[in-house]
Amino acid sequence: MLKKYFSILSIFFALMFIVSCSDDKTTEPTINEAEVLAQYIESTTDFINSSYHPGTISATDVKTLVTSGKA
Repeated sequence: MLKKYFSILSIFFALMFIVSCSDDKTTEPTINEAEVLAQYIESTTDFINSSYHPGTISATDVKTLVTSGKA
């Protein structure tokens, strides 16, 4: 009786292993985040060529902030 249950369980687990290890057929679209960001920045404003762009900071300003302890 125990051998019967063991054989049924082993077949069940073998089938589950085979089914669960198969490759998924679904493919998710790949998103290039850098391209999305560049399109967003280009569509909203001319960020790099504007006279005021807070994303750029000079090295002397960084050194001043670090030495003063504010960074």
